[in-house]
Amino acid sequence: MSATLTSEQQKLVSSLEDINLLLQKTQGNLKKCPKERLTRGYIETKLQTIDGYWRTFNTTHQDLVKCTPKTKRNEIQYFENEDYFAVEDLYSCLVGDLRDMLSMLSNSTDTQKPSNHGPPRANLPSVELRNFNGSYDWPMFRDMFSSLVHSNPSLCNEAKSSPGNKTDKSSTKSCIMCNAEHLLCHCKEFCKLQPNERNEFIKKNKLCFNCLKSGHSARRCRNRMSCRRCNRRHHTLLHQPSSRQSDNVETKQSQIEDEQKKAEHSDKPKVALAPTLVSKRSLPLLATALVQVRDREGHHAVLRAMVDLGSQANFISERATQLLQTKRSTIRGTITGVGGTQTAVSNVIQVQLLSRSEKEVRINIKAYLMPTELTSHFPSKTIACSMEAWPHLRGLTLADPSFNSPGRIDMLLGVEVCAQILKAEIMKGPPGSPCAQNTSLGWILFGKIQAQTPKLPRLRENKDTCETEKSDT
Repeated sequence: MSATLTSEQQKLVSSLEDINLLLQKTQGNLKKCPKERLTRGYIETKLQTIDGYWRTFNTTHQDLVKCTPKTKRNEIQYFENEDYFAVEDLYSCLVGDLRDMLSMLSNSTDTQKPSNHGPPRANLPSVELRNFNGSYDWPMFRDMFSSLVHSNPSLCNEAKSSPGNKTDKSSTKSCIMCNAEHLLCHCKEFCKLQPNERNEFIKKNKLCFNCLKSGHSARRCRNRMSCRRCNRRHHTLLHQPSSRQSDNVETKQSQIEDEQKKAEHSDKPKVALAPTLVSKRSLPLLATALVQVRDREGHHAVLRAMVDLGSQANFISERATQLLQTKRSTIRGTITGVGGTQTAVSNVIQVQLLSRSEKEVRINIKAYLMPTELTSHFPSKTIACSMEAWPHLRGLTLADPSFNSPGRIDMLLGVEVCAQILKAEIMKGPPGSPCAQNTSLGWILFGKIQAQTPKLPRLRENKDTCETEKSDT
């Protein structure tokens, strides 16, 4: 949900977007920059420029925070998407890469400096080392080194025994997956993996789940960054959303594909249809509503709630609780779900529900704080709807005007609240359209929605041929 910004807020948000774009362009130009230009002066100038961008970004961010009340921040896309932390991560990566370049330049310069004492250094031939494959092939390396150095007549004895000719190999950050010189989070091969496969890779290689580096665990990680989706102590690339519904859809889709393959290899007569043929699908629509929630201290926020007659209690997300800054009470309880799954809860809050359509409605409820997400974004994808196909919804004040767009569910209203808000009026439309029921929060929509499909041709099969004729309906 987006709010109307003041002129000052628009100016600050626009400035933040411009600085973010400058940092992104700097990162892109740095990758394209030829190696000859990457001198010490160039890198140090870039560092100063990036530091200036970051200081300006921080100052602008603080100004935006001061002029925006906490209760309104969730209505601004900048705060909703947590853009500050994304830009902070981009700035950290840029500074880290540039400092690594400076370190590499210093090491290479030290190896090229002539010594002020002793004989001048002699240039030895480069010895190419093979990647370690698990076996120690010392005789082969010894023979190669002897032929290039000890048996080389062009080198004097001082050059062969000079300690200044030792190779100084600077340490570089190497990707543990592809051995390239970049961080694991920037590895294309790693990003191509599924979240569960990434988690297995991190676990197998004993890396930190938060910063993807070795040498410590996520519990001892000093990196302040956490997952941008659930705020837990793991990297955003390792976030695994609830995907039961998508798994069921994929399973059904695979079954349909298997049946189609069997039909292709059967001996029955084949019928050719137009490529616009689309199989019918029905999408479930659960009742949602936008409610204004207020605690005893007067903190309030507009949350998207799911109306669930099958729930015996009310629940609220950790994100919404932090947004309200309400006081928590400690309890010990267990939530039992479908299939006997159990989730422990340890906090409960007291809040008041206010209707956005009926100002006199005020309902005091007790909501249990869920340690995990209430549900995945609902609906899972945007639902195409048309008032021409659903004429029974015209003129209704919907409890959730954005019911057809994917969004976060921060609250679940159980049967106790449902009994207080439900009214007798119910509107039913044609098959494949949602039912509408009037409540104190507005009209809620629910049911199975039939996906709109093009009209199918009607088949008429003869003995030897199959003909098609267009349906009049």
